[in-house]
Amino acid sequence: KPLFLPAPPSRPAAMEPPVEEVDQGQEASVLDSVLKRNERIGKSSQLVGRMCIIGRLINEQHRALLAWHQKTIKEMLQGGDQQDGPVPEITGLLLMYPGYFLHVVESELQVLTSFITALVPLHEEAMVVSDVKVIASIDDVPGRCFAVWSSANVGQHSSGTVNAELAHMPIPQKISGAYLGMLKIGRVLSAAKKSEREPILSNLRTRLGQSLPTQEVVSDLAEAEDAPTVSEFAEIYTKPIDLTLDREIVWPLERELIY
Repeated sequence: KPLFLPAPPSRPAAMEPPVEEVDQGQEASVLDSVLKRNERIGKSSQLVGRMCIIGRLINEQHRALLAWHQKTIKEMLQGGDQQDGPVPEITGLLLMYPGYFLHVVESELQVLTSFITALVPLHEEAMVVSDVKVIASIDDVPGRCFAVWSSANVGQHSSGTVNAELAHMPIPQKISGAYLGMLKIGRVLSAAKKSEREPILSNLRTRLGQSLPTQEVVSDLAEAEDAPTVSEFAEIYTKPIDLTLDREIVWPLERELIY
């Protein structure tokens, strides 16, 4: 099941090369350390990650939220076009429900970091969205599930009945179900022809209702207390690491052990 924090490496920790040690006076983020580790073991530096983000929509401002995403993604693509190397590709799906939104976005790790950083002010202003949280983050996916970035207004998508099993389902299990459902939708959209995608997105409730997260699940996930807000996530994973060793705060200095 997806974790609130980036997933651990696929191999046992004992087999992984150690994360790059940070020299004194040198600042590095967690992302920098991951990229250096993968560079040492021969992986491409262009790692693709995936994030699942959820939040509240204030006053049903669907158009404002969509306009912000379109503007932000366009600026990121134009910025990548002006730099050396391949232009970054951003794929995913933004679903807008009454009062909430659910977004899965895929791109290179550096681009995802820029996207999260850009989302922080929107979250903190609390004029269009609020309570924006990262409910799943994977830093090295084997492949994309979405061919392009797209969006859709879901409307009121409810199970129609009070499901006691769903009501008592743990939040991590609900996150897993919603996340996997979004990936299934992405695979269907990716397999469809370009002319078929828009009709599918316009009728998600009838075409892909079994995979589409319901309104009840989305509202429950938005209340998940253990999930970090986008501001907390950015503070942890995009800011430089500040390591303070025990010996730096203990006085007098401990004597070295002599064997």
